Amino acid sequence: MDNNIKLLQMYDSANKFKECALRVLGNRNENGSINIIENSRLLTVTIPYVVNISLTCELYLKMLIFNNENIVPHTHRIKILYDRLTAKQKKNLIEMLNIPQNELEKLLKKYSNLFVQYRYYFDYEELPSVDYLFILNLAEFLNAMCSEIQQNILSNSHAGNPQNNEQSHQKDN
Repeated sequence: MDNNIKLLQMYDSANKFKECALRVLGNRNENGSINIIENSRLLTVTIPYVVNISLTCELYLKMLIFNNENIVPHTHRIKILYDRLTAKQKKNLIEMLNIPQNELEKLLKKYSNLFVQYRYYFDYEELPSVDYLFILNLAEFLNAMCSEIQQNILSNSHAGNPQNNEQSHQKDN
């Protein structure tokens, strides 16, 4: 399979799991926002949210690693995946999250195995508490980093295809 196609599929998959996580948070309003409280009742379903949002982070991290190394690591551990990012990618993520590196790494270590722990919650006596906003922000910022890769692939494939250039030129006339 072409690497660019694989990267686009990874991005699409991560986005779909992110959308699932957001839907679990509550009902979508007309303006696209998520309503998590209705009739004074919290609508969030914690376990499916954590499973989907942690899988989202995992997939975005794997996309970044695949883009760097042409390999998809076989692990669900977010901290292990984060450790394989380039120094520049780590720096960008730290700046986006506006958090000191040691604090970020401490949280990533704590949340490293969320996907497995929450997916198989019945196998654990105690689940780690989750900062839902942090993990959502992590997913959003990883999405932004992956979006740049996706946009580069799409713009390069469009620019490199004479048929696309001819069609876009015809539309301009």
